[in-house]
Amino acid sequence: MEFSTPIVAAYANSEQAFDVVTRALELPKETAEWIEQPRPEGPMQSFVSINDNHSGFTLVARGLPEYEAYINPFPSRESGNSRGTTLALTLLRCTGWLSRNDLTMRSGHAGPALETPGAQEIGRHTFEYAVIPHRGDWHNALAQAHAFVAPLRAVASDSHFGPLPSNASL
Repeated sequence: MEFSTPIVAAYANSEQAFDVVTRALELPKETAEWIEQPRPEGPMQSFVSINDNHSGFTLVARGLPEYEAYINPFPSRESGNSRGTTLALTLLRCTGWLSRNDLTMRSGHAGPALETPGAQEIGRHTFEYAVIPHRGDWHNALAQAHAFVAPLRAVASDSHFGPLPSNASL
């Protein structure tokens, strides 16, 4: 799922396990000696966000841990001469092998060469995600992002006494 924006961003911020990580949109160029070539996809725990210091766009998802952010290849009519940025959300990551040695992005295996026919994810799927346009950077979307990922849930219960005093009740 791709979301093209007129926002001209140099980096994306994504929430991960212990921090919000900033990643440049442009991949490193001098990588011929690297065992594994850089990939444009990045991990996220709940959101990824781009901004141009004035406007921001945050993409939030439940249970979808991968995104890609890239500069639009062509200028759009809405953004004039600027090309804007697209955020892409990986909905399914399907594979036929656990590891292969003929991949262009790395030399050698990343694990055992096992065929995984059940990992094709064939069937019907439901995805939950939200977009939050905002001013400034990701800080201005954080409360809404967390409210979407972990919404308040109410549970009906009978009336009963608990360990809290009445002034601490709802």
